[in-house]
Amino acid sequence: MTNEQTRESRVRTLAVVSAAAWLLFAALYLVEGHLRVAALDLAVAAGMLVSWTVAGRGARWAGAALLCGNLLGLLGVAAWSGQDRAMATWYLAALPLAAAWVGDRRATLGWSAAAAAAVIAIHGSVRIVPLTPEFVSVGAEVAFGQIALVGVVTWVSAVVREVYDQQAAALAEARDAALAEARAKDRLLEGLGHELRTPLHAILTLSDHLGATLQDPHQRRSVDTVHRSASNLLAVIETVLRHQERKGDEGPVEILDVVEGVLDVLAVEAANRRVELVWRCERSVPDRILVDAAPFEQLVGHLVSHAVGHARDGFVEVRVTRSGVHAVVLDVEFTRRDDTRDGDVRLALALGEDLARRLDATIATVAPSSGGMHCLRAEIPVDEISSLPGRNAVGQRVGLLVAEERTRSAITAVLEGWGVVVATEPTALQDTDVVVVSATWPDWRSVAAEVDGRFALLVDAASPAPDDLPAPARLLRLPFRRSEWMEMLAEDRHRARLAPRLAPMRILVVEDDPINQEILVLLLSGLGQRPDVVDDGPPAVATACAQPFDVVLMDLRLPTFDGIEAIRRIRADATHQPRILVVSASVTPAQRAACVAAGADGFVDKPIDAGRLLDGLRGSLPDPVDTVVSADEVAADKALRDLTVLAGDGRDAMLRDFLATASELVEEIATCVARRDTEGVARCAHRLRGSASMYGAPEVTRLAAAMEDAVREGGSPTEVEAIALRAALETARRRIHRRMSDGP
Repeated sequence: MTNEQTRESRVRTLAVVSAAAWLLFAALYLVEGHLRVAALDLAVAAGMLVSWTVAGRGARWAGAALLCGNLLGLLGVAAWSGQDRAMATWYLAALPLAAAWVGDRRATLGWSAAAAAAVIAIHGSVRIVPLTPEFVSVGAEVAFGQIALVGVVTWVSAVVREVYDQQAAALAEARDAALAEARAKDRLLEGLGHELRTPLHAILTLSDHLGATLQDPHQRRSVDTVHRSASNLLAVIETVLRHQERKGDEGPVEILDVVEGVLDVLAVEAANRRVELVWRCERSVPDRILVDAAPFEQLVGHLVSHAVGHARDGFVEVRVTRSGVHAVVLDVEFTRRDDTRDGDVRLALALGEDLARRLDATIATVAPSSGGMHCLRAEIPVDEISSLPGRNAVGQRVGLLVAEERTRSAITAVLEGWGVVVATEPTALQDTDVVVVSATWPDWRSVAAEVDGRFALLVDAASPAPDDLPAPARLLRLPFRRSEWMEMLAEDRHRARLAPRLAPMRILVVEDDPINQEILVLLLSGLGQRPDVVDDGPPAVATACAQPFDVVLMDLRLPTFDGIEAIRRIRADATHQPRILVVSASVTPAQRAACVAAGADGFVDKPIDAGRLLDGLRGSLPDPVDTVVSADEVAADKALRDLTVLAGDGRDAMLRDFLATASELVEEIATCVARRDTEGVARCAHRLRGSASMYGAPEVTRLAAAMEDAVREGGSPTEVEAIALRAALETARRRIHRRMSDGP
């Protein structure tokens, strides 16, 4: 129905109601003998019927005529029925309501003003033009007026309620749509994360294995760059898939490894732009720091990438210095192209703010100090956790002939820090152990002929090795990388990446993806193992129960039933119980807790780290329960300390009561989940979440809240969530018992 049709329908309805009301009052006045008022009422009723008849020709005009007829009729009735004491003044209040129903906002305001003016006119007429009333409103008219007033209030309430219900329904619909969209996004991201991690797992593992088997150092360096680039991409993916900024991912990071890795990734682009790429590090900077590794490496990469992208025929210099006790300063100074605008630098800072915020760092532009045109600075709070054994080449002598002064001075500073004596003049090369000459040095071939087997050529990342390079000579690449130079000085082969071999073990690999099967077999063969491989849950259970395995590597996503069910069946049926390690690209906290409850002994995340796999095979991984709840320990300890302060000696009794009640609630939740009693789940979860956080069980609070919220949003908690909740309570129970045994 169109707006005009709706207006016409409402005008007709109002005309009928108004005509009926005027006819009713006409009959009342005829009975009481008030002939003039009755005649007026009949005339107005006739006018209402006319309005009803012509409403189809123009609803807007008919509505205005209808309201005018009612207004004039009420004024006439008021004149003959006591003026200011007339009941007609009450009915004037209905005019704005009627206008709102058949008109728009402007009509409502206009008729409100008209009704107010009519009331003023009626009351003013007593003093200006006194009239002799035919009667004063009493009796039935007053009763009708009161009934009409109640009707108007009821109608207004119904309209308001209808509007409220419409808005509430619209909000509920929008909320449901938003929740559905959020759930869809979560499912998409979960699947996307698995699909992205799986090929990256192959790239990282195979490049690591390839780099360890190559003998050519330049090929190894290229493979290292591929490996680091894939690692950076994985870190970006992890950041995106986590949805939110999280603290607590801090770990040991070697600063110069990060800087060298970033420069390696950008080296070819810098060489093509004829940009000299160097780094310097103050000796007071700690070798290893405690920092969130992913955003730290991304921030370094962001700043250096911006500098390389806006520099040409110049240099980019990365300087690492120390600021106070608990901060390092990263300066990226660079020349810029003529067409680079200052706004580009401000944009780089703005884009880096998110990474800086995750590190509690500050980034800004500062005045350049080494001849550049711009300098970006990041000051990052860190903790020094250790210093690595210093590189030692004391007494060795290196001849360094490099035409680029900035590169020469940066390399010289590092070598002298190792105790190397550096000769930078062509006349001082006779007593050196090795002579390093850059490919840009004039007539480097003559120098190579003079020093014979002590020669090394230094080229940029984009340049191939010269065809006429003497056979014994070494080839080094820019940017400077410490491992290459120390290997040259020590005359030692590249470090082996393969982990130490193990004694033979019976290993079962449960993995449905052929590529992942190949990768795991390759990794395990490098450790001296020959695993058995199955691709689904049922054969995994059958094989594990039929043969005595030492270790089972279990994927979670399997075709028939998932890895959690397979673990549960192996624990129930196998005579010889193996150590079960969960190997998966995406394990949520709830799945991790469910794996622990089913009997998993540890987790090895994809992409697989060879060292962590080795620890898992040796049985030296941390307790899987501790890895699940470690993020909650701080909150739990604080809650228990607060409870000790509040309860004093009564704390242990309160904790025992909580554990008893919580156990009953968890079991009742599991029963309700099995019966699909969602209201029962929500009721028990609400009680549990309200008390768990106060008694040092934040993991229980989180899972109970998730279950209650899922029910409120129309979902249905699963058996996996119930198992996770039981495991979380068991973890909290152990923590609470430890605290009770420690005393208040």
